[in-house]
Amino acid sequence: MEINGKKSSLINEIFSIIKKEKILPGQSLPAERKLAAMLDVSRNTVREIIRILEERGIVEVQQGSGCYLKKDIMDYEGWNEMRPFRNPETIKNQLEARFILTPGLGALAMECIDERNIKRLEETLIRLGRAIIDRNITNIIKEDNYFREILAESTGNQVLMMMTKQLELNNHLVWEAFTRFPEEGMNKIFACFVQTLNAIRSRDIDQVKHFIENNVFTMCELLTEFTGITFHEQIYRSIKIDYSGATDDE
Repeated sequence: MEINGKKSSLINEIFSIIKKEKILPGQSLPAERKLAAMLDVSRNTVREIIRILEERGIVEVQQGSGCYLKKDIMDYEGWNEMRPFRNPETIKNQLEARFILTPGLGALAMECIDERNIKRLEETLIRLGRAIIDRNITNIIKEDNYFREILAESTGNQVLMMMTKQLELNNHLVWEAFTRFPEEGMNKIFACFVQTLNAIRSRDIDQVKHFIENNVFTMCELLTEFTGITFHEQIYRSIKIDYSGATDDE
């Protein structure tokens, strides 16, 4: 969802409310009706803002229960400096950053992950699969982010956790592009998640890295085919697909 000046201002106001109310991760935000009154906006506007925060992994909406703070708000002090723009360069940067970070993240997580977090990954994939079938963009983004968050938490490395949070900020742009693609393409991406989980279960570090890389490669391949967005040659060489005509001038 695009963030204009008004929405940016409202998000900052919600952050101020969270600080003033001393709301901690795991605790609920004020009810939708109360937030609307505090911000002097409609409830529909509040829902839009909450959706933006949910897409970025800052809050979690639990149906019938409320909206809960997911991360320490101090981690997002500079969020507006990284707010996404709808252009190919942002999507390109997002996936290239994932290409560099996530295979190593998965490999390190595999050495530390316990059965509880493996179970969490399994549950996340079940929800992700349902979201892909339903083409529910909000839930796809949430579960895709959550999968990496579990890996990052498993490493116990605070820097990697922060870098993973930053990757979430523009992730919705990537997935919004994919909702226009054929079902076969979405299934390929989901298969990469399943293969990654199976490799983690088997404690096969090389396969974990391979399937996480393959996830990124598949997304890049589909984006190049259907949107014309191009990536650095290193990625194309890794995919072993000839995109010799592709450039990085998008």
